[in-house]
Amino acid sequence: MSETGSFIVFEGIDGSGKSTQAKLLAKRIGALFTIAPGGTDFGLEVRNLVLHSNQELNDRTEALLMLADRSQHVSDVILPALRSKKSVVCDRFNGSTIAYQGYGRGLDVKELELVTRWASMNVEPDLYILLDISPETASRRRIERNKSNDRMESEELHFQERVRQGYLKIAKESDNWSVVDASLTADEVERSIKEVVAAKFAKVMELN
Repeated sequence: MSETGSFIVFEGIDGSGKSTQAKLLAKRIGALFTIAPGGTDFGLEVRNLVLHSNQELNDRTEALLMLADRSQHVSDVILPALRSKKSVVCDRFNGSTIAYQGYGRGLDVKELELVTRWASMNVEPDLYILLDISPETASRRRIERNKSNDRMESEELHFQERVRQGYLKIAKESDNWSVVDASLTADEVERSIKEVVAAKFAKVMELN
C-alpha cells in the first residue's frame, strides 16, 4: 500500500448498478475510474466486437478477446496509475472472466484462472466489491431504464444466474472480495460500499 495506489474493482451481473457505484466511489476517493473492456482505444474495439457485433463468437474466442483487452488495459492504464501512487477503481476485471466465460459459458475455471493471471501480469486488486442481485431484478431495472440490451445482457436468465452463482462462489473462496446487496436503493448500496472500503483499508493500514 505504501509503494503503489490502491486498486478496487466492482463486479456483478449487468443491471446490478456496479458502473454507477464505481464512478461514485472513484469520485469520492479521487481515484482513476476505468472500465473493462473499454479502458483503452484497443479495449473500445474489443468491447464493440464482443458486445455489439453480429458475428458469432465461440466461447474461447470471446474469452481470448477479453484477455487481450485485459493485458493492454493493465499495461497501458492500470499499472502506470498504481505505480504513480494513483488509486484505481475499475468496472470489471479478472472476476468477470471467471464468472462469465467460466461459470457462465462453461469453460474450464482452473484454466481460466491461470490465463487471467498471466494476461493481467499477476496484478491483483486490493478489493473486489461484488454487487449481488437476482437476474430478474436486474432485468426489470434495465427495462425501467429503457436500456437496449447488448450481447451479454440479451442472454437468458439461467445464464445470468450461472454467472451470479459463479461470482458468489468466487467471493466465498477469496479473501479480497466483499459482497454488497445490490437490491437495496442506490443510496443504501453506496453506504454499504463506504463501510466495506473503510473496513478493508483500515485493516490494511493496521497490518502495515
